[in-house]
Amino acid sequence: MKNLAVPLLLLLAVAAADAAVTGRVINRTTGQPAAGVPVTLIKMQVSMDPVDEVFTNAAGEFSFDDDLLDASGNRTVGMLRAEHQSVNYSHLLGPMMPKEGIEVEIFDSVSRPFPPAQRIVILEPGPQEVVINESFLFANDEVPPVTFRNAEQGVLQFYLPEEAKGIVEVQGVGPAGMNLNASADPTDEPGWYKVDFPIKPGDNRIGLTYVAARPPDGAPLALPTRYPNAHTRVAAPAGPGGVTLSGPNLTTMGVEPQMQVEIFDLARGTEAAVTIVGSVAPRPAAAAGAGVGSGSPNQISVQNAPVAKEVWWILAVILGILGIGFYNLTTSKA
Repeated sequence: MKNLAVPLLLLLAVAAADAAVTGRVINRTTGQPAAGVPVTLIKMQVSMDPVDEVFTNAAGEFSFDDDLLDASGNRTVGMLRAEHQSVNYSHLLGPMMPKEGIEVEIFDSVSRPFPPAQRIVILEPGPQEVVINESFLFANDEVPPVTFRNAEQGVLQFYLPEEAKGIVEVQGVGPAGMNLNASADPTDEPGWYKVDFPIKPGDNRIGLTYVAARPPDGAPLALPTRYPNAHTRVAAPAGPGGVTLSGPNLTTMGVEPQMQVEIFDLARGTEAAVTIVGSVAPRPAAAAGAGVGSGSPNQISVQNAPVAKEVWWILAVILGILGIGFYNLTTSKA
């Protein structure tokens, strides 16, 4: 048996040397290699196509034979995806990036609450309804690093007005800057929904878009929140043809001259109740049949007002004013 062991080890060594993509998975919470972790190799061409899946060995190592070439023989973009405690962790493989000796980082998950540090609300008032874009920002700098996830309670809870009929668009952005669709599920409390999106080490954002009925003139629009201590900003289009916001707990930070957006600071520890004067441009006639409540769950069904095309830039402007390093996250929408 000893005589057979040496050739077998040599054969395994040659096979590993011939592998096109090699590396290991490291658990950064423990600082140790992670054994038994499923790793998937994905080619990112027209779509994301899984090529193969392997499990890491006792040393956390993995290898794939695929050389990540397209039909023309050129190196294509790929991705490694490792799953740990029901959370996916990705590592991009660009055409000019190394394919050997790769380290894929994973983290242990904890379920304790981790509230957002910032909340940004961008309002798009129309004549009869208001499109509301909310962003909740999380800065996960825990030591040792962990991922926050709570499948039962969600990492975020938010209020959805009755007129939205449970329809909301949800997107999560992790530290890698990739926008991912997420889902919102109802809690046991009417009108409140939860989002189960992993908050990984680094900067994360959960974005919501939904519709509320516009209150009668002079009546405030309530924006309830579970996180009154999160630093909150409220913004809306200003300038000619824009809108004016006011509220007992709002303080204007001025108008951003390029985007013509007025930004307000909300007093910490309070909830926003915003009175709206004016509206943005009316929606295209083609959208008249797309009322609130039509369409599939978790997808907003109305035609966004024109300012919606600028929401990501507006968000980037606000974050720039705050001096937070989320600019790349908000401008990397795929």
